[in-house]
Amino acid sequence: MSPPATMTFSMTGAEVDLQDDRDRKSAFMTDGRKLKKSKDDNYQEIAAEWDGSRLVTDEKSPRGGKMSRSFELSPEGRQLYENLHIESSGRNNRSMDLHYVYEIPLEAQNQR
Repeated sequence: MSPPATMTFSMTGAEVDLQDDRDRKSAFMTDGRKLKKSKDDNYQEIAAEWDGSRLVTDEKSPRGGKMSRSFELSPEGRQLYENLHIESSGRNNRSMDLHYVYEIPLEAQNQR
């Protein structure tokens, strides 16, 4: 549950790719296509959809529960917000909300 120190987003058609500083890549597919199961722990395809300007997912958490995640830019475009809602499975049936705020480097802000 520790966030990466840096990450890069790129978008090609209906695919939004997130590459982090730990050499992990998540491919968010927003067109409903069939997802490929990856044998590589550093690559995964995730079903996603756009809710206005937010990228939203419903996934399984690393420990088998349910997890929803969203990414969105701050109103001024200087930060990226990542919000996670995790529901555990099993007897305790607890939930947890995590909110991460990433600063966008000035040079990246100018490329948009």
